[in-house]
Amino acid sequence: MQCSSIGIIGLGLIGGSIGKSLLKNEASHRVLGWDVNEDAIDFALASGAVTHACEPEKMAGEAELLILAVPPSQMKLLSEKVAPFAGKGLKAVTDTASTKSAIVKQLSAIWKEKYVGLHPMAGKERAGIDNSSADLFEGAAWAVVPSALSSKEAVEMATDLVCALHSVPITLTPEEHDAIVAVTSHLPMFLATALVTLAAQRASEKSQTFQIRRRRL
Repeated sequence: MQCSSIGIIGLGLIGGSIGKSLLKNEASHRVLGWDVNEDAIDFALASGAVTHACEPEKMAGEAELLILAVPPSQMKLLSEKVAPFAGKGLKAVTDTASTKSAIVKQLSAIWKEKYVGLHPMAGKERAGIDNSSADLFEGAAWAVVPSALSSKEAVEMATDLVCALHSVPITLTPEEHDAIVAVTSHLPMFLATALVTLAAQRASEKSQTFQIRRRRL
């Protein structure tokens, strides 16, 4: 993959790691970045996560590939704000949200054939660009989630992006993606919560039994 210009809106753990990986692997020599936090922008420039700071509207007019790495709740409003400034050279728009059914429906209605959803199956316990790494996605699986409107070119660019990060692309429908994430992400959390609750309950039962035994003695 070799893009003339890649834009990243949202410079946290994921956005920062994408930028660092792209530049390390020479997938692009021009990575534009923006974040609502100005300190994150400064850190991104200093740490080599992006080559230029750029406002979202200008970024949409200059980038060949646009990556939205912001919280899911901000995706729709951000897209509505930025889409009118899209340049003729913008070939694909993608996101990194961990939920897809609603996001794909919302963003495909705005970006049309240019939009393809992505979700990296990788991360860290600590968020923030100061925890970002060029190697975060090495060997990780990425869900590639096209919409019914996605063009072949946009899908190919999104897939090439994943490969440029030295990751493994897996094409899924929005429904397949959300079903898999529910099992692999949410279920372990529920099991962990149940285990902690059970342990607390057992500890309480043992404590009560011990107290009863002491009274009998």
